[in-house]
Amino acid sequence: MNINDGGRRRFEDNEHTLRIYPGTISEGTIYCPIPARKNSTAAEVIESLINKLHLDKTKCYVLAEVKEFGGEEWILNPTDCPVQRMMLWPRMALENRLSGEDYRFLLREKNLDGSIHYGSLQSWLRVTEERRRMMERGFLP
Repeated sequence: MNINDGGRRRFEDNEHTLRIYPGTISEGTIYCPIPARKNSTAAEVIESLINKLHLDKTKCYVLAEVKEFGGEEWILNPTDCPVQRMMLWPRMALENRLSGEDYRFLLREKNLDGSIHYGSLQSWLRVTEERRRMMERGFLP
């Protein structure tokens, strides 16, 4: 093993923080920080969210990756690795600058028929406005 292998392994073992926005699934929570590694799966991240937010374990949840408010959503498969997806985002989005590059992960509830349950638009707008105000006051990056 050479020095480069050790450096690569350290990078892959690094813990990253995923910000998951639960929306109407967890009223009052703007986002939930979840520690994850590069090889952590979406299923593992969802399990952490269920435990941290005390969500109903009988319901089925999925992670969605979205660019900007109202943008197209990509539903992650249970074996997808959110940290790997996040590392593909533009640098400005990763540094949380107000650059218009707003990428995020959303927690969605899956209906029994396999469709995705989207909460009310009014509730989402309220949470988004609250997040914007907190960012302006410096409470969120």
